[in-house]
Amino acid sequence: QVESDCEIICADAKKLITNQKDFDLIFLDPPYEEECLPIVEDLLSKNFLQEKTLLVVEMRSVKELPNFSSLQFLEERKYGSTSFVFLKK
Repeated sequence: QVESDCEIICADAKKLITNQKDFDLIFLDPPYEEECLPIVEDLLSKNFLQEKTLLVVEMRSVKELPNFSSLQFLEERKYGSTSFVFLKK
């Protein structure tokens, strides 16, 4: 029962404009055939990721993760052919 304390935005991350809010959690679920790194870089440039923001990227499991060089890698959790990558600024 935390709905009154939360704001959930379901949107295409590629169509978001510059952000003016602080987010605690961003869950990114791009189509598997699409590269996620450009979307993450776009979120950074539009000010969606703050120091406290946890970014979770759902993606196809791969042998080598994209180079999220401007973010701190926390962990990766694999579930079959799907990975969840946890990142912070």
